[in-house]
Amino acid sequence: MRHSNLSIDYNTLTLNSEQSESSPSGLENAVVEVIQQITSAYNELPYASMPEPSSHIDHLAVMGWLYGLTPARIEECRVLDLACSDGGHLIAMASELPGSEFFGIDLSENELAAGKDLIHNLGLKNVNLETRSILDIDENFGQFDYIIARGVFSWVPFEVQEKILSICSRNLVTDGIAYINYAVYPGGHIDDALRRIMLYHLGETRGTKERAEKAREILEFLSDTMATEHPFRPRLEGILSMRGRPDLESLFYHEYLNSKTEPSYVSDFINRAHPHGLTFLCEATPRTAWAGNLIEKSERMLRRIKNKESRQQYEDFLLNRSSRQTLLCHKERTLKHEPDFAKVRDFYVSSSLAKGTRQFDLFSGDQETYSANGRHVMTKDSLVKE
Repeated sequence: MRHSNLSIDYNTLTLNSEQSESSPSGLENAVVEVIQQITSAYNELPYASMPEPSSHIDHLAVMGWLYGLTPARIEECRVLDLACSDGGHLIAMASELPGSEFFGIDLSENELAAGKDLIHNLGLKNVNLETRSILDIDENFGQFDYIIARGVFSWVPFEVQEKILSICSRNLVTDGIAYINYAVYPGGHIDDALRRIMLYHLGETRGTKERAEKAREILEFLSDTMATEHPFRPRLEGILSMRGRPDLESLFYHEYLNSKTEPSYVSDFINRAHPHGLTFLCEATPRTAWAGNLIEKSERMLRRIKNKESRQQYEDFLLNRSSRQTLLCHKERTLKHEPDFAKVRDFYVSSSLAKGTRQFDLFSGDQETYSANGRHVMTKDSLVKE
C-alpha cells in the first residue's frame, strides 16, 4: 500500500516513541489521520501487487550467499510482506514453494479481499493475508527468514518508516534478509519536479481517471517538445514506457500524482538502519549492485572507496539514481566487501540472453555472442550455446 494523492506535512507529526513501542494507541492523532487517509485511498482505488523478480526470495537468498550470509532454504522458510496490497507477489511465491509459509499484512480491506479470493480459488494453504497495521507488528508476531517492504517506505510518515526498520530487526532471524525499496536523491529531485509539473497541469481536475489522463497528456507534451539532451528526458521516457500497463490508472494515481513523497539519500537510509541493529548487505538487482555501466575513471574512483556504504552514495551521485532496492541484514553478521563469484559454480543460472539471427553450428568451437539489455556474453562452449 503506497502513499496516495494527499497533501500532508509530515514535518508537523510527532510521536512519543515510548508509548508507540508498547501500543499503537500511543500514536498522535495526526499520524492516525494520515494512516486512515492512505487506507481510504487504496480502498477507493486498489493497486495490485505484481510479482517482482528482484524481491523474490530465491533472488534474495542468492544475493545473501554471494555476500557471506547463510540464508534459509527457500523451500522451507517464513516470509513476511509489509503492506502487501492484494498479496499478488506473495501468492506467486507460495504457489511454487508449498513447503514455505507466507504472511502478508495491509490496511486496505478491498485489496486484501481480492487476494483472499485468489488464494481460495487456487487452494493454497501456505499463505495468509491479514488486515493489520505495520504499527501493530511486534516480536510476538513471530520470526521470519525474509521480510519484504515494497512500495511503502518513502510514502508513509517517518514514524511508520522507523517501525518498518524495527520489524526488519526484531522479527528477522539471525541470517535473515530484509528487502526495502524506496525513493532516493539525487534522481528523486527530477521525479519531484515532474510530479510538480503534473500537479500544476491538473489544476482543479477531479476524478481519478481524468487526473491520470491529464497527467499523461502533459508528460507526452513534454516528451514531444523537450530537447533530446534535457536532463529530465531519461526519467520522462521511463514513466511513459509504462503506458501499456493494465494498472496504469492506479500507477499514476498512487505513485506519480501524490503530492508528498519522501526520498532520502542512501547514506541517510543506511544510517537510520544502524540504530536498529541492521547493516547494508547489497542492492537487490545485480545491475545496480555492480555498477558496470560507469566509465572506467569513475569505477577506479569507486574502487578506492573501501567503505561499501560510502561507495553506494557516490554511485547514486554518478548514476543519478531515483530509487533503490536495498537488502539489509543484522549488523553482527560478517559480510564480504565484494560478492564471492566463485559461489556461482554452485548455482543454476538462467537469463534473458538472446542469440543473434545468424545460424551457427553448436559444435564448431566458434565464439558466439548473446545479448540482453545492452550487455553481451561470448562463449565457445557447446552446452552454453544450447
